[in-house]
Amino acid sequence: MSIGVFLVVWAVLGLAGFFTSIACFWYSSIAWSFIGLLMSVIMGPFYWIFFFIMREYKLYCSNPASTPEIVIIESTKRGGKKKATKIERSKKKATMIKK
Repeated sequence: MSIGVFLVVWAVLGLAGFFTSIACFWYSSIAWSFIGLLMSVIMGPFYWIFFFIMREYKLYCSNPASTPEIVIIESTKRGGKKKATKIERSKKKATMIKK
């Protein structure tokens, strides 16, 4: 019975990894997406180790909304005050807010 439970858990984690790797095509570069897909097929449930390590370094399947905000400092032509422009990223569009 314990072998049956082990095989079911193995299959569920493997299928979940496969579908997650397919979903990551929208969040990663094409190269990392294909690497993730191959890893999910070859490694099965051990794909999750690859997933969490690469996601920690924001190389694979990182959500664009979770990336830190970017602050751009623009200088004026005449040497006046510098303007800081804050760009907030969201899934739908990037919005710019001037301070």
